[in-house]
Amino acid sequence: MKLEEEKYKFNTSDDDEEPLENFIDDTEGILSHCLSTKQIEDFISFFFG
Repeated sequence: MKLEEEKYKFNTSDDDEEPLENFIDDTEGILSHCLSTKQIEDFISFFFG
């Protein structure tokens, strides 16, 4: 959450705020080191809808 707030200026206390596309892209890049494409899709869907 600290990374979201500091690097992406994302308000993590606002339930209605949508994550930025570059945040999602960076998250997918990090996850690609240890998860399959399907697992990444499921992770993103679960946490970011």
